[in-house]
Amino acid sequence: MIDTRGSDPFDNQPRDGDELAFEMAYESPEDERYQFEDYSLADGEQPDPFNRTMEETDGLEHYPYFGDGDTTVRTNDSFVFEDPYVEYRQTGLDRELMVPSSQDGVIAGNTNIAPNSDVTVQLIASDRPEPTTITVEDVTIGEDGGFEVVHDFSELEPGERVEVEFYTPERLVGNRLLDKRGAIVVDDLDEPAYFEVSNLTAETTVAQGERLDSIAGEVTNTGEIADRQMVEFAIDGETVTETSTTLDSTESTTLDLSDRFVVLPPGQYEYALRTDNDEETGQLTVTEGDGENVTMTDRDNGTAQTVSASPGDSDAADSEPDAGDDSNGGEDGPDDDDAPDDAPATFLPFGIGTRETFGGTVLVGSTYLLGHWV
Repeated sequence: MIDTRGSDPFDNQPRDGDELAFEMAYESPEDERYQFEDYSLADGEQPDPFNRTMEETDGLEHYPYFGDGDTTVRTNDSFVFEDPYVEYRQTGLDRELMVPSSQDGVIAGNTNIAPNSDVTVQLIASDRPEPTTITVEDVTIGEDGGFEVVHDFSELEPGERVEVEFYTPERLVGNRLLDKRGAIVVDDLDEPAYFEVSNLTAETTVAQGERLDSIAGEVTNTGEIADRQMVEFAIDGETVTETSTTLDSTESTTLDLSDRFVVLPPGQYEYALRTDNDEETGQLTVTEGDGENVTMTDRDNGTAQTVSASPGDSDAADSEPDAGDDSNGGEDGPDDDDAPDDAPATFLPFGIGTRETFGGTVLVGSTYLLGHWV
């Protein structure tokens, strides 16, 4: 529905996505050509170019540079209107522009205004006792729409917020400003965010089967912008957990292993808390536990078996659950190849949390299966 009570729907202003089709023609009636009135060349007098001797023929004016044999030539074309845009390349997690605080700083981006257009970029630092304005003129737009603003931005302080304006003097006065946005000044464009590790538990002693909740560390974003990184806990060189962590500038978080158990063989192990930028290590001492058992259930046949986690069973022979059909109430004895019911259970030397699966087997309790923390 269009409200036609006013003139707004018919303002004749093109909008983003509108298509304009046009036709252009050089007109000339057949067997005629453009002629000037008689004139004298005395004193260098020249004819008035619009004072012709002939009249229009069937409404066609004469194109002055066509001869008698030339007739009207027409061409058609169209183009689509686009709102001007500016996209900067160095932006943070929330697409905020980053400005380097350096003498040879570069702000790069792309725009859809015409190639070779002259552009002016202005940075305004108003959150200081005496506002500072940095103006960079004669920024040229390349054939692919790319541009680079190279200037000394060292008077801007890392962490300071500024306003960036992008405008071109070649447009009409009311349309010269194409983009205006806030930006954050950073010390290093390559690492504008830095996830620093601190306060990691230096050493701890845990008995087999117990939780690793005594291992904890702190991660702080000491950079100027918010960022997201994968933060890793590793024990004995193997990843235990990886956590996607998002931190604002100066924000901290504490991570621990309270949801993980261990029945590693008694001994000493190095553990680490790592980010993309930093890491700290500590020492884990594992002591003998109380021999907690683990129940292993085969989903394929519904049988269950209890497996000892005691280190005293670590050299015991493997034991597999009976894969036969127990629907006959156990009247058929085990095959010759089946292990007896009292055969030593397999020792699973590492730890998992709660309930995990591997193939057709469900593990319940505290184990670390086939070298993979879960």
